[in-house]
Parts: sequence; structure tokens; C-alpha cells
Amino acid sequence: TIKSTVIGIGLNINQSKFTTFKREAISVKNENITNLSISEIIDRLLEFLEFRFTKSDNDNWKDYFPFFQGDSWTYDWTYTLGNGITKTEDRKREYLGTEFFDTGVAFKLLDNKGSYLYYSAFANRGIMIHGSYESRAGGQVFTYQPAIKLLRTDQVIGREYTWSEPEADQPKNVGRYKRLQHWTSEAEGFQTLETAIGTFNVLRIRLAWSTSKSWVSQWYYLAEDIGIVGMDYEAIDKVSGKRVIGLVARIKEATLQGDKVTTLAELETHEENVE
Repeated sequence: TIKSTVIGIGLNINQSKFTTFKREAISVKNENITNLSISEIIDRLLEFLEFRFTKSDNDNWKDYFPFFQGDSWTYDWTYTLGNGITKTEDRKREYLGTEFFDTGVAFKLLDNKGSYLYYSAFANRGIMIHGSYESRAGGQVFTYQPAIKLLRTDQVIGREYTWSEPEADQPKNVGRYKRLQHWTSEAEGFQTLETAIGTFNVLRIRLAWSTSKSWVSQWYYLAEDIGIVGMDYEAIDKVSGKRVIGLVARIKEATLQGDKVTTLAELETHEENVE
């Protein structure tokens, strides 16, 4: 398995390597620079950074989002409506089938309620969402053009990436120019996350968008070798400023390449099985 990469300048997605980089950078900064000019110091640092980043490969981010047909993840799925009513259920999501979009093939992640998303991962494009469907009354099939870039190969922690596209659900008589929907993605950083399987070190990614009616934010918690171990979601009404719906989802079990995972020990065994 691949264990190191850089996503953007200064971001190595493997935490141990990221910590090592910071130590290396400090050692360079603490060199005796008494006899160097400012421009020489900058050149030295740039040379170091270029050497450090070009040596790393850029495939490890895919360890945080594995793609195998038949793999599944089951979550404790708790959502809260605007009136305060809360409901918890099991939500199972499974990769079943593929679909071709203008940017290439994408994998269908289908849940036990009939909702689905299409994800892809390319070495030169990162993790993208191409389409989705929510199984509910009035549910619509969405195709995203351009595709939603959940995680870029050159992602920098703490930097927001924004783009816009025509909103899918346009009002009647909107006129020649379609209303735009605005998107923002950000890798916010690393943290720990408690789940029924155990405590994971995760990369937290925020995806936010604005429609004519609401502001929406969704957080993905990605753990190495297992994928999405948690999600948070909230929609805020633009008029009232109140939360319309909220979601907290945490993983409780997974099936990865035929291995059932309900504990961290079982995940470690799975990692050994596929090495």
C-alpha cells in the first residue's frame, strides 16, 4: 500500500509524514543564516520545498476513499428536522455499478433507501462527485457540470476553493440567464472521530453550497484504508436563519473486499490481508 503523498504545497495527507515535514522545515529554518542575504535565504527555502514536494508521490489520497465494487459501509444515521424531531436509523451504502460521464467513469454509491451518488477518483483530478439522487417525494436526479471536486490532488489545508454552476431547480420564467448555485470545498484539517468501530484519525473536508432558498454545509470525515467514517450536514434557511434539517452519521460497520470490519482490530486484519 502507498503511504505518502503531498496534496498541495505543504500538505502531506499522511499525518506522520506531515509531522516529519514540519520538523524538517524547522531544521532548515534554524540553520546558521547569519551570512546569507534575504534573497539567498528565500532561495534556500524554495530549493528545500521543491525537493521535498517533488519527491513525494500523489496517490495516497486515494487510501482515504477506497473504490471496490461490493464494498459497503453502514452508519448510525441521525437527522433532526427544523421542528426538533429526531430520527435515527441504519443507513447502508454500497458500491454497485458504474456510469460514464463526460469526465470518465464514476462509481455508483447506492444506499438502502434508494438514494445514490456517483464518485470518481483520478490521479490527476482527485475525488469528484458527478451526480446524485435523493429518494424522497419530488426527488431529482442531478448531474454536476463541472463535477464537484471534493478533494483535489493539489489541495491545500485551510484554503477554500469556489466555483459556480446553474442551479438545477430553476423557477419558471427565470429568463435567459439561469440562477447560479455557488460551491465551496475546503480540507479543514485532521482530527480524531469517535465511532462504534473505534476512534479514527480523520481528514475533515467541508463542502458548502448556496441555493436560492438555503445555505448548505456537509462535512466528510475520511479515514485511511476505510473511507468515509462520518458525515455531518445542515441546511440553513436564508430567510429565517433557522436550521431546516441536520444530520450526524457515524460508521458502525463495513465490508471491505470481503472482510467484515466492526472493530479497529478487524480493520488492521483487513489491511494485512490486502497488502
